[in-house]
Amino acid sequence: PPAIQAIDSARPARLTFGGEPRADAAGCAPEAAADRARGRPSPGNQRGRRRKDSLGAKLVELGNFSFRYRGYMLPVAVLLLLIPSPDITADPAVAGLAGFLVALAGQAARVMTIGLAYIIRGGRNHKVYAEELVTTGLYSHVRNPMYVGNFFLVIGLAIASNSWVFALVGVPLSLGMHKAIVAAEEHFLRTKFGAQFD
Repeated sequence: PPAIQAIDSARPARLTFGGEPRADAAGCAPEAAADRARGRPSPGNQRGRRRKDSLGAKLVELGNFSFRYRGYMLPVAVLLLLIPSPDITADPAVAGLAGFLVALAGQAARVMTIGLAYIIRGGRNHKVYAEELVTTGLYSHVRNPMYVGNFFLVIGLAIASNSWVFALVGVPLSLGMHKAIVAAEEHFLRTKFGAQFD
C-alpha cells in the first residue's frame, strides 16, 4: 500500500499517496488548501472575487442609471398594459379587488416609511444621495421599506391588470431595476459611512 506522509510540518498536513499530493477533505488541491489555511485566497478564488466585483460594479452602474431614469417606468407600465394578453383570472372583478388590496398594502408601507422617519427622497440632481443614515421608523426593521412598498404596488398592479404580459414582463423588470438601485444606494452609503452602514 502507498505510504501516507505528512508534508511540510509548517503547513497544515496534507496527504500524499505514492508521493502524489491529493485533495484535502474539503476537496481543495493542496496548494489551495495551504493558502486557505493561511488566510490567503487561492488564484481561483481571486478570479472568482474579481468576477464578482466586476458584476457588482456593473450592477451599481445599472443602478445609478435606473435611479436617474426610474420615472420612465410609468410609461413602460402603461405600454405593457396596452399589449393584448391572456387573463390571469376569468373574473376581472376578483383580479381588480385582489390587486387593489395588495397595492393598498404597498402604499401603506410607503406612507408609514415616510411618516415615521424623515428621508430625502429622489436623491440629489437625479443621483443617489443621503446626508445621514436613516435607522429609525421602518428602517429599524427593514433595510429598504420604500422598495418593499413599491414591490407590493407593482404586484398589486399586475394582479389588478389581470394581464400575464404585465405580470411576466413588468414585475421582473421592476424587481431587476430596484435590485440595481439598491446596489447603487448601498455602494454610495458604504462609501460615505463605512462601518456605520454595515
